Amino acid sequence: FDEGASYFYLALEPTPPEARTLGAFSRALNDLSQATPVLKQKLLTAFYRCVAADGVVVEREGELLEAITSALGVPSPVWGRWAR
Repeated sequence: FDEGASYFYLALEPTPPEARTLGAFSRALNDLSQATPVLKQKLLTAFYRCVAADGVVVEREGELLEAITSALGVPSPVWGRWAR
């Protein structure tokens, strides 16, 4: 989380676990889909930095990134092969 937040030079706090619901995620994606293309690209870069911070992007993380790019209506970058 910190790796992605640092991309924006912001001190952010993660969402509390009890607020991490599918509905909240869906609403956030809907809000983010209204962002400018430049902001969407910056967000995707920050998201990738979050999942790649440990040096490995596992299949589940890659699939989540692909779902987010699809929901935002942007082409999915080539993230590489997911670790098994």
